[in-house]
Amino acid sequence: FKKIIYEEPNYNAVKISTDALSLLKMLLMKDPKKRIQPEKIPYHSFFKKINFEDIVTLKARPPFKPKTVYNN
Repeated sequence: FKKIIYEEPNYNAVKISTDALSLLKMLLMKDPKKRIQPEKIPYHSFFKKINFEDIVTLKARPPFKPKTVYNN
């Protein structure tokens, strides 16, 4: 718990894209006033290939459909 409050995350521990790292850093800012605002998240470059309007209107198709098993 103390590490969450007082230490910065080790971003070198994960291999992710520059856009993903940028968004992650904005989401994990310790000072809430400096954090990315929720309404700005969809406009971050990490989501540049996603058309949120198509998602909301159910026009977007998922890239794959996982097989599911229904158990009673």
